[in-house]
Amino acid sequence: MGRKIEPDIVPQTNEEIFQAARIALTSQDPGKVWVLKIHNLLKPNLPNSKIISIHRDPRDVLISYKEFMNCNFDDALHCARDVVRYTKAYESYNSNYLLSIAYNDIVDYPKELILRVASFLKVTISEDNAKEIAFKFSREQVKSIIKNSETVINNKIASNKSCDEREVILTDTNWRAVDPNTGFQSRHISQYQTGDWKNILSKSEQQQLYSEFSNWLKRYGYEK
Repeated sequence: MGRKIEPDIVPQTNEEIFQAARIALTSQDPGKVWVLKIHNLLKPNLPNSKIISIHRDPRDVLISYKEFMNCNFDDALHCARDVVRYTKAYESYNSNYLLSIAYNDIVDYPKELILRVASFLKVTISEDNAKEIAFKFSREQVKSIIKNSETVINNKIASNKSCDEREVILTDTNWRAVDPNTGFQSRHISQYQTGDWKNILSKSEQQQLYSEFSNWLKRYGYEK
C-alpha cells in the first residue's frame, strides 16, 4: 500500500486511545493509516473509518478473562456481557462499515480470514501474503513475542533497573509484560481450549450463563 501505519507504539489506556483517535479522525495525511484497538462500543458513523469486531462464546470469554485478569466470576461476567451487548448493537451497522468476525475463525482459518479482512479494507494481497501474516501472528509466534517481553522485564528486575511503563502493566494482583509494538501481553496466550468452560464452571454457573445468553448463543451458532 505504501502507507505508514500509526501509532508506532500501541496505546495502553483509553485516554491514550481517544487521543490517538482524535488525531486520526482529523488527519488529512493520505499516506497514513491508523489502527486502534479499544474495548468500547463505537458509533455507527465515524468518518473515514471501518470497524472490525470479534465475537466469541461468552462462556469462553468469561474463563479467558478470569484467567487473564486473575479476577473472580462476577467481574469476568461483566466482560462476557459486553461481548453480547456489542454484537447486538453492531447488528444494525452497515456491512461496508463493520466486519464481524467469529473468534474460532481466527484460530481455525487464519489465512482465509486475513484475505477476508483485506477485502473488507479494500486492500489487495496475495494468498502467500496472507499465509505469511498468519504465520507471523500464529499462536506459537505470539507466545515467543510475549516470552521475549517477559524476559526483558525479568532481567531488569534482576538487575534492579526500572521498567518503562510501556513494557509492563501493574495491577493489585499481578504484573504483565507488554510488547509495545504489538500490544501482546503476558497470559494473552494460555493453555485454555475453546469449550473448556464445561470442565471449569460449576453446574450452577453453567446454568446461570445459559439462562442469560441462550438466545444469543443460538443466534450466533454456539448452541445448535
